[in-house]
Amino acid sequence: MGIMEGYKDTCITPLTDFSTTNEMVGCSSLNYGRSQRKEGPINENESMNIQKGREGRRKMAEMYSVLQSLVPTLSHVHKETRQNIVAESTDYIKRLEQEIVRLENLKKSFLVDKPALSQCRNRVSSVNVTVLKGLAFFGIQFQLSQGLMTKIFCVLDKHQAEVLAANISVSDHRIATLTITVMIGHNKSDIVENIQRELFLV
Repeated sequence: MGIMEGYKDTCITPLTDFSTTNEMVGCSSLNYGRSQRKEGPINENESMNIQKGREGRRKMAEMYSVLQSLVPTLSHVHKETRQNIVAESTDYIKRLEQEIVRLENLKKSFLVDKPALSQCRNRVSSVNVTVLKGLAFFGIQFQLSQGLMTKIFCVLDKHQAEVLAANISVSDHRIATLTITVMIGHNKSDIVENIQRELFLV
């Protein structure tokens, strides 16, 4: 004891200077506040916003997935980036618009040519003639259309060929076969040839 007598350690703070009670109370209050905020109930509006956000992200992912499946230039096996999906979809839409314009122009050109095609279909496709003792037997085949039979008989009347009998049959595809027996008199082969030629032009 004689050795330590009069010795003072100025570096060590006396324990009486620490406010143990106050600091423990402060720490306890802080921890309690944190625990209360962590374990407390979530606000109802905040919960709804979180749920809406999740639902929106899910729907957006589904839309991108569907879009990827519709564009033929995108891989249907590997997942593409959204940026690539948008870019490829835009190019694909542009190509479709160009194809629509091309088809519309093709349709217009077809409608312009349609009257000429219809006129060709209305003409007689075949005329077979047999002449025997002043009689001519015509076998005429044509696409059935309004007014065509009237034109055929007008040709016969023009050449003064007297119609003795006529019969017509029509197939499922509206192909008509008309058989006509006419009297032309003897030595009138030139009349038969003229009738046959004009029937192809009606």
